[in-house]
Amino acid sequence: MARFRHLCLATSLLLGCAPARAPGPSSKEAPGALDRLRHEADHARWHYVVTAEDDLEDLVIEASLEGAASPRLGVDRPAERFLYGVEVLRDDAWRPALVDDGEVVIPDCQRRCRLRYRFALRAAAEQLRDEEVADWEGGTALSPPSAWLLRPPDRGVPYVFRVPQRPSGLSFVSGVWPDAQAAGAFGGDSADLWRSPYSAFGRFRREQIAVAGSQLEVAIAGEPSAIDAAATLAWIDHAAKIVAGYFGRFPLPRALVLVVPRRGQRIGGRQIGGGGAAIILQVGEQAGPMHFARDWVAVHEMIHLAVPAMPRRHLWLTEGLATYVEPLARARRGELPVATVWRDMLRGMPHGLPEEGDEGLDRTATWGRTYWGGALFALTADLAIREQTGGAKSLDDALRAVVQAGGHNGVSWPMRRFLAEADRGTGTRVLSELYAKWSVTPVTVDLESLWEALGVHVEAGGEVRFDDEAPRAALRRALTQPRDPTD
Repeated sequence: MARFRHLCLATSLLLGCAPARAPGPSSKEAPGALDRLRHEADHARWHYVVTAEDDLEDLVIEASLEGAASPRLGVDRPAERFLYGVEVLRDDAWRPALVDDGEVVIPDCQRRCRLRYRFALRAAAEQLRDEEVADWEGGTALSPPSAWLLRPPDRGVPYVFRVPQRPSGLSFVSGVWPDAQAAGAFGGDSADLWRSPYSAFGRFRREQIAVAGSQLEVAIAGEPSAIDAAATLAWIDHAAKIVAGYFGRFPLPRALVLVVPRRGQRIGGRQIGGGGAAIILQVGEQAGPMHFARDWVAVHEMIHLAVPAMPRRHLWLTEGLATYVEPLARARRGELPVATVWRDMLRGMPHGLPEEGDEGLDRTATWGRTYWGGALFALTADLAIREQTGGAKSLDDALRAVVQAGGHNGVSWPMRRFLAEADRGTGTRVLSELYAKWSVTPVTVDLESLWEALGVHVEAGGEVRFDDEAPRAALRRALTQPRDPTD
């Protein structure tokens, strides 16, 4: 028989329990807030109210769960190490919950249960240093709800949570979908409550950017901001318009863009989706309009928003498409020289070729195959679509069709649906047939012959030379030509 113990936070992460302090809500209003949320969002079966302490040491969470398929509740690992003081309301009294192998065991939740507990947010953020679980950046705690919302492993269950803003100005931002029926709340399907979109607690400058009927919620961490906020917002707005122009619309109705200042001039970014969508942009405190003007990161990350969330073995698809599409989209607007596009392709594409031991894109998760292997797949598909349709269709149309069908980073799709919608947009089976071969087989492309046929060469000094008499030169030119905005 498994041995049970009361859930506690190991202060040394080796032995001992969390500091002795009341496990319940730090605010007298929290229990009432949970009851109000249950009333407002009666469509949900799991309800949570999350109170962040002003120093961000702890989150105090109260929950009401019903109809759980399993009595075992958990969070994203290794966040379970930072949960403590878990209690369940039974017979009008709060009683300690039991835990087995890092999971809380509450049989009552298979009917209905009410529980409360704490999550040591700051300790988790400073020790884990993982923005997909918990991280700490200059007074801001990055931690998605999948790290601190205890839940059973059920799928298909509607959930909702609210994080009330504190009088001190401390607030919460999240890429999780806002709940349509409960103002100020977030929620969705429990299937998306594992590695959910980026979220953060702290003090932010918050702005709304409208683009092509969609809304970007921009949250710049830090108060006051250490970066040029006006230039940063203009940069994000411009990148969003480039992406909307490529896809014919912005890929999804709402996304969070969390801007985190850091030292220096460099700009970096990451994105995550499923049950909502969020982008983190790390912006150097010394970055200004000149740096933003030549940056590719924001466009690259926003292109990811057009690809539905999929199992990790398909990461090459989303990274490869962003690697391929980003320079084309910028070149078509005259913001990147065409010669630069092709020089980078000629330098980068060889990294995408299979090496010894390769088992296809789905089975070979190296850097080269993930980014440049995916980009080579995209280039091959784009050229094939254009040739099969006499130039009437392209990869643009395939990706636009996915977006038009409701495919974006905020939803989860199987690969077969993505391929079916993409091929429907071109009237071909190019993507499905290429995927069937490339996903499990190390397909090699003769790049020297391809560049020769496209009429593109890089001289010894790095200068790009084009041959417009080459047999596929028209295809090469078409890739960077602006698309008719009325199309």
